[in-house]
Amino acid sequence: MTAINEAKSAYIEEAAHIVETHGHSLKWTRSQLFLKSQMLRQRRSVNSWNTFVRVKHMEANEGCERGDRIKLTKFIAENRDELVREHSQLTPAEKQALNAEAARANPKATRHNMNATFTSMDHEWIGFHMAVHGSIEDLSEPKIFFTQKAEKFVQDVLKVEPRHLGLKLESFIVSGLEAIALENNIKGKVKMNYTNYEQNIVEHHGFALVNWPLSSHIQNPSKVGGRAEVQRLLDALKSRSCEWVKLTDEERVACMKDN
Repeated sequence: MTAINEAKSAYIEEAAHIVETHGHSLKWTRSQLFLKSQMLRQRRSVNSWNTFVRVKHMEANEGCERGDRIKLTKFIAENRDELVREHSQLTPAEKQALNAEAARANPKATRHNMNATFTSMDHEWIGFHMAVHGSIEDLSEPKIFFTQKAEKFVQDVLKVEPRHLGLKLESFIVSGLEAIALENNIKGKVKMNYTNYEQNIVEHHGFALVNWPLSSHIQNPSKVGGRAEVQRLLDALKSRSCEWVKLTDEERVACMKDN
């Protein structure tokens, strides 16, 4: 089976080369080679050859005016042998790096593959998978997947809806205020209040945002004044030089006196 799978991979990759080189549609190429559409589509979505060719194509067109740039199909046709030779000399690590770069450049294709994988998993195992944002800068939508029995387990045993469990995970990962609330067993959503920060956040909940990096007082980022100030604040939050802390009872009383 390993040998057969390797042969399939080589065959599918060659089909992808035909599409890139000769400009035929994916549908036409599948019909000519009798390949299953799903198998070819998944293989082409992220592979080192596609990324490698596009990088070389961009290098060839660097500095050219729009009307003088060579088209991708023509570039591949004229340089096919050299491209194949260079691509074959890449190490597995270099190909893996190209695959990763392709996935970052094409999140829609990555999400398509992920959805297809979840669909097949639904027939093979029982469990759940949750993939959420790693930071506020991630743009891909969260993916929450539960098999039927796993969903019933979460509802009946953990007493929470599967979607809510995913939202709690995302909130914990992305929002420092939510995370510290969970760590201190504070139930319910803690919503930031900039206007009455000292009273509603510091005094009421016992949290404080320390090492605010700007000369202005703690306020809504939309009011700190300009992109440079917002960038300073973002950098401080990302590096955690400015972060949420839980105040001790003594610190909380001192803050109440200052307020």
